[in-house]
Amino acid sequence: MDRRLVWAVTFSLGVCAVTLQRSLLPWVILAGIAVVGVGLFWGPRLRLWVFLILGVIWGNTAYHHALDQRIRSGDSQTTLEISGTVIGLPRKGIRHIRFDFLILEASLDVESMLVGRTVRLRWYETDNVLTPGSRWRLAVKLRPPRGYRNQHGFDYERFLLENGIQGTGYVREGSRSPGLQTGLWLAVDRFRLNFRNHLDSSPTLVNKPLLIALAVGERSGLDSAGRKLLRESGLSHLVAISGLHIGLAAFFAFSLATGSWRIVARSCSFLPARHAGVVAGVMVALVYSLVAGLPISTVRALVMALIGGALLLACIRSSLDLLLAAAMFLVAIFSPLQVASAGFWLSFSAVWLIFRFASEKGLKQPRLLDRSPCSLAEVSETLIRYLRTLGKLQLVLLVGMMPLLIFVFEEVPLSAPLTNLFAVPIFGFLVVPSVLLGLGAYAAGLPHTVDWMLLPADKFISWVLWLAELFSGGFLPSVRLAPEFGATLLMVFGLIGSCVLRTRQFSTLLIVLGMLWGFVLFQNKTTLEEGEFEVTVLDVGQGLAMVVATRAHVLVYDFGPRFGSFNLGEAVVLPHLRGEGHRQIDAAIISHGANDHAGGFSSVLDEFPLRKISTGEPQKTTGDNCHLQADAPWVWDGVSFSFLRSLPDGVREANDRSCVLSIKGKYGSALLTGDIEMPAEQTLFQHYRNGLKSDLLQIPHHGSKTSSTPRFLSATRPQYAALSRGVRNRFNHPDQGVVGRYEEQEVQIGDTARDGQLSYRSLREGWQVDSFAKDWARFWH
Repeated sequence: MDRRLVWAVTFSLGVCAVTLQRSLLPWVILAGIAVVGVGLFWGPRLRLWVFLILGVIWGNTAYHHALDQRIRSGDSQTTLEISGTVIGLPRKGIRHIRFDFLILEASLDVESMLVGRTVRLRWYETDNVLTPGSRWRLAVKLRPPRGYRNQHGFDYERFLLENGIQGTGYVREGSRSPGLQTGLWLAVDRFRLNFRNHLDSSPTLVNKPLLIALAVGERSGLDSAGRKLLRESGLSHLVAISGLHIGLAAFFAFSLATGSWRIVARSCSFLPARHAGVVAGVMVALVYSLVAGLPISTVRALVMALIGGALLLACIRSSLDLLLAAAMFLVAIFSPLQVASAGFWLSFSAVWLIFRFASEKGLKQPRLLDRSPCSLAEVSETLIRYLRTLGKLQLVLLVGMMPLLIFVFEEVPLSAPLTNLFAVPIFGFLVVPSVLLGLGAYAAGLPHTVDWMLLPADKFISWVLWLAELFSGGFLPSVRLAPEFGATLLMVFGLIGSCVLRTRQFSTLLIVLGMLWGFVLFQNKTTLEEGEFEVTVLDVGQGLAMVVATRAHVLVYDFGPRFGSFNLGEAVVLPHLRGEGHRQIDAAIISHGANDHAGGFSSVLDEFPLRKISTGEPQKTTGDNCHLQADAPWVWDGVSFSFLRSLPDGVREANDRSCVLSIKGKYGSALLTGDIEMPAEQTLFQHYRNGLKSDLLQIPHHGSKTSSTPRFLSATRPQYAALSRGVRNRFNHPDQGVVGRYEEQEVQIGDTARDGQLSYRSLREGWQVDSFAKDWARFWH
């Protein structure tokens, strides 16, 4: 590997390493590190450290600037009057429209803090049509970005930071201002929106979400089932506009321009046909990248196309490694916040593997391109050779990308080589050209021809999806592999590179990364012994989801809410279970049928095998009635579980139907209460009195004033109390009087709105309490 590519990778890793910091380094320390880096630069053997240091400095600088642009918490207290313009593509939900808004004017008292910021807003129950570039005057409530803060899963705050969103909020009222903001970006966004709306209204096309994704890079229309199929079959890269699509568009434009240029002999006298083709290819790559919205994989492909085009026009030869290094340096310098994204590393890694495979194989143009085939046998031989080469390439990509796939997704699609063997040529030579023709027809003012042009692509996509479901759902499923396997594989690749390929610097880098990954995994590994247990309260906003683990068993108590197509079971509960290495759920408990407790259950049911399901409202949710199982304990690994008799006579409120679960281990106890209120608490007191004593109590009903009565607290006498609620929730939970009762008894309250995920471990040594804010938070939280 070229040493300059190793330098680019090291620099990018330095930028990426900043995301592991709990706080950004002060400017004084950054200046001192820079001085050290300059000193190390003069030592050739230490130059790798120089680029790592430069990456850390540049990453800290970029994130300092990004955090300075964020809206502060003080701005969220009152309704603000702002004016500005809609940017990007608005997305319509069930009851709202979500859109990005560039603030151009604000009231004087907050003008300096808001003008020039981009915020992501929701406008509920509105019929207004929002288009990119339209100007609006809005009354809004703004707040700093806040996501669900859990150890595993999607980090929404980091996503907003990396995409230049400085705040979130909702619109209370608004009116459109006259005029339309102009500019290249807004014109492109309007074209993207109009094309998306045109496809959405098509009566003939079936795979509209996939066609929209391929045309304008908008993937919000894909449902969870479609995303799952693409991920498990290894076809996600074909739907996300990336180097393959940009490269094909540039190749088609190059071929068409070169052929057309040669037809007119006089044109070649002042510009060679090859140069004309290069210019056309680069221009088409630029236009397609803009229409795609410039995701990171597209930016990488565009930068490489621009550099490669410039080198061809200047008649300068360069190695592919050097081209890749230049692209990586440029992307890391001008888009440093995107370096830590999965797309950055997946894109560059895949391209490097393809380059290495091509150079090792010494791939040349097939003979069919040099002359017409003489016989059917020659055609068949060339086709078989092509398919064999493509199959080998897919195997190389699967094995080579495996550590990264395990790190990002914790799964490897075994069907990917076979599925891509058919899907890549179909998408490359049939689907993408059809989509490009549709875009061109729409841009040329021929919208009535778009459906006709996209119909072949629609049919081919249906065939590919049928094959993908056949392969991934049958004999080649997607398999989940432990992160430890990925770390080991990374070190093995490093040893092979050092001993066989003689790539010392890069191999050392892989070995070091594998060792660091393994060390982090070892540090975070917790092994429970007989009689020990762990209760994890996940941050699901205004709802409840808890995971209880013993040495060899796992129980899930509630699954968080559902909002339309989005649910916290899929977004929070599943990532936690996978991140902790669980393969099945031994018992699932739905405390009662309320959405904020049961909404995410279906997504978990689809993904994880469940051995036992219990519920407090069997008439509303799946499962056996937990109230009929009261006082019938079961034991896992020395830990006893038992439903308690909590159902009041003549119960009226659904909250009082919540299952109450008592957990007693050798070294501690816990009581999970769901949403019970005063009647259920009185029933529990009548049946158990001091038998309710528990070290850990899940605060009933999110701290509502209708629960946590003094008598109930005096009976439970908890040392720790876990409160699950949403930040600034509309119910004003918890009630301050209730909080005061816990404080009077000197109970340590953990609050998911303040602390994020809470983890309580009952160990031989005593209770160990962890929280997201204390143990896993980063500088952007």
